[in-house]
Amino acid sequence: MNTLVIFCSCFSLKNIYMNNMNNMNNMNNNIFPPINNIYKTKIYIPLIGSQNIEYCRFNKYKSKITLSGFLNNEGFITFNKNNLYDYTFDEILTHIINKYKCELYNPNYDYLNDVITIKIKIKVINFKKEITLKNIKNSD
Repeated sequence: MNTLVIFCSCFSLKNIYMNNMNNMNNMNNNIFPPINNIYKTKIYIPLIGSQNIEYCRFNKYKSKITLSGFLNNEGFITFNKNNLYDYTFDEILTHIINKYKCELYNPNYDYLNDVITIKIKIKVINFKKEITLKNIKNSD
């Protein structure tokens, strides 16, 4: 089940870039989280337990998702250089998404507060939650 949450998180992070995209070729705008900033959260899923999710955009077109807890995996999201609306998950994230039938929606990067939010739904356990990934430099 945590794998599903992780998948959802990965998918959500990937969709963050698509939200409110005004200029797909301008990577310096406030649509994308800054390169090399790390965002983390820990969520609790009833009957499953805790799952840590870490996100890092490490270049213009590639981001890494690290999962620890119930699921321990690392996967990548790659964006099409010519169309940022077009992106792909690596085999690891694709497997998690398919296995746990997760839905992600309303992804957003809030540059004023430097946080990433996304809503997830794990169909198999009827679990819904909005998660917030915070920049570790700004965390309490």
